[in-house]
Amino acid sequence: MEEKNLPAIKIIQQIKEGLINPQELSRDARQLVVKLLLMELMPVTKIAAFLKTNDRTIQRDKYEIKQRCPEKPSLNTTPESLIELMRKNEIAMQQLRTLSKPEQAKAARYLWKSIQEQMKILQRLGYLPKQPNKKVKKRNKKSK
Repeated sequence: MEEKNLPAIKIIQQIKEGLINPQELSRDARQLVVKLLLMELMPVTKIAAFLKTNDRTIQRDKYEIKQRCPEKPSLNTTPESLIELMRKNEIAMQQLRTLSKPEQAKAARYLWKSIQEQMKILQRLGYLPKQPNKKVKKRNKKSK
């Protein structure tokens, strides 16, 4: 089957089903898969094992992917960056929930620290207030 026209998720699915040999993927198809798996926060070593290649190949793919998307952060890209940060945090939370019972207490602490750091970043960027909004008492019109 021609993997060139398939989306990355379909390529991954077909690799898992044994329909596609990951070693026979074209560079472009492999990089599509690498990009998706990196967005899912999969470590480079696991990606390399999944694609039956070495870590250096995945590192090169990662570098080439970044070179093709050289967009520098700006005020226009800030909302997208925040959405990406929040999405990655959600993925990390899901991964922490899969830990065994003894590790869940540690994971909960790290998760809370992650959320706190995320909120601090959002506050520094001006997307969240630094203090809660105070209720303002309405003045009585008669006091004028």
